[in-house]
Order: sequence, then structure tokens, then C-alpha cells
Amino acid sequence: MSVDKSWLNSPRNSPEYEQGLNSFIEMCKGQIDSEGNVRCACAKCKNCGLIPFTKMKFHMYSFGFYRYYTTWVYHGERPRPPVVAVDDVAPRNDNDGVTKDLTGKRKEKDVNLNEGNSGTKSKCVRDDFEAIFKEELYPGCTKYSTGDFLAKLMHIKEEDGLTNTSIDQLLRLLQISLPKGNKIPPSCDVAKEMLKKTGSGHQM
Repeated sequence: MSVDKSWLNSPRNSPEYEQGLNSFIEMCKGQIDSEGNVRCACAKCKNCGLIPFTKMKFHMYSFGFYRYYTTWVYHGERPRPPVVAVDDVAPRNDNDGVTKDLTGKRKEKDVNLNEGNSGTKSKCVRDDFEAIFKEELYPGCTKYSTGDFLAKLMHIKEEDGLTNTSIDQLLRLLQISLPKGNKIPPSCDVAKEMLKKTGSGHQM
């Protein structure tokens, strides 16, 4: 079922925004943690921090909705699974050719895409999202999941205008500084790709 987001373009003092925001708040009730907190999607918090659920509506009115948050995976919206395009170049009566294209060449291409990624490309985006936000940043870490760390890192990068090179150097330092088995990505580009697979891609 599609989620109505047309209200996001309405003024914050309009009835449309009020009604849409109430629907969003209602949708978020299933995402409240055991302490009554939820990720805030306002333009200030940008999903990088947990706040009491009762305060989120105030934030949404005060700061507006984070405009780059297009798929509400933190707040109950299920992302659409990736669509595999089929080339429409084979003759309609050439069933053998179409079958070979789908089960042969395309299967080989999918294997190449998944090489080194444990098949994550073929999983639903929702699975990637849940996995990365449950994964420990390093063995024994209870404060941050890998997803929390990446989201916070990209937030700092955007807020402070850091370059990819600066982030690369920071990530390399963290990789060798944190305990063995940590999930620190090797570069800024890899960090962005990891977030992108969850439906939470970073965009300046």
C-alpha cells in the first residue's frame, strides 16, 4: 500500500500538513522502542538520534520534515523490492532465447553482482535495513549498531562539509583502533553503499 506524502509540500501551518503529520505520527507508533523513544525525521535530527515519541511532533512542526528522507524505513514504511528489468529484444516466438536470457546469462550476472557480498544484493531492502541496524559495530558494542554509526557519520559529514578523503582517513584510523572484528567500512564510498542498500541512501 502506497503512503501519501503529498502533504510534505504543504505549508506547516496548513490543514493538509496537520492531517498528514498526524497520519505519520500514527504510523510511527509501531516503531517506538522499549524506553518510549523513536528516531526523529525532522530536518534537524535527520533520523540520527532517538528522542521521546511525545516530542517528535513538536520537532516536525518546528523544524519541518527532513526532505531527503524519501522512504520511511525508520517509521514503518516497507521499501519496494528491487525491480529486475528484462530486455525486450528477443523475438516474441523465441521462447528458448528468452528462457536462456532469464536463467542463464542473467543468473550469471546476478552471481557476479553478489560476489563478495554474501548475496545481500538479492535480499529485500528491508532485510538489509534490519540486519545493519541490529549488527554490533564491534564485538561487545552496545551503544551503536553498524547502521547507527554510518547514519551518524554521514550526518557529521554533511553538517561539517567534510570531504570523502577526510572520511576515508577517519575510517582507516577507526578500523585499526577499534577491536578486531569491527564493522567499520574501508572508505566513504563503501559506507554510502551500505546505507543505500537499506533504503537510507545519503544525499548532499
